[in-house]
Amino acid sequence: CIKDCGEWLGEETFIVVHGACLMLNVNFNHLIEEHRRSGAALTVAASSDDDEISRLTLSMKPTGIYICEPSILQHIKKRGYQDMKEQLIPRLVENGLKVRAVPIRGRVIHIRNEECYLNAMVDILDDVEMRDQFMSAVPFKVPTVWVDPTAYIHPTARIVGPAYIGPRA
Repeated sequence: CIKDCGEWLGEETFIVVHGACLMLNVNFNHLIEEHRRSGAALTVAASSDDDEISRLTLSMKPTGIYICEPSILQHIKKRGYQDMKEQLIPRLVENGLKVRAVPIRGRVIHIRNEECYLNAMVDILDDVEMRDQFMSAVPFKVPTVWVDPTAYIHPTARIVGPAYIGPRA
């Protein structure tokens, strides 16, 4: 679908983001600056579960965020499915275009299914800094229990936090 946006994108640098993820404190300005500084055709935002030193090793993993130059569009097939990591990036490298990985500032949590979503919510609610940023606009009944105003809680229900009760639940 990126190829279909070619005319609309024109000659501007653009960002492709995997749709099923939660981005927390991702510094897009840093990614774009590093991309432009390197002269890459495509920059992959990468993360590491390890310490800062290992971020410079091969232990980095793609986050699903890509900073792209319009020049990559000519390397995307006109029809059919094409994966960014598995097909496009190797094709760019084969054709001499620069591809670079940059350690991300912030955190990307991939939401692949209900279990991933629930685990992400537990991670966010257990981390004080992330919780404060993520839940600051949601009203709470007691500390560490956030309830959307449209949710119904039975009077005899017992909620043990951290917990978030979403809209119309």
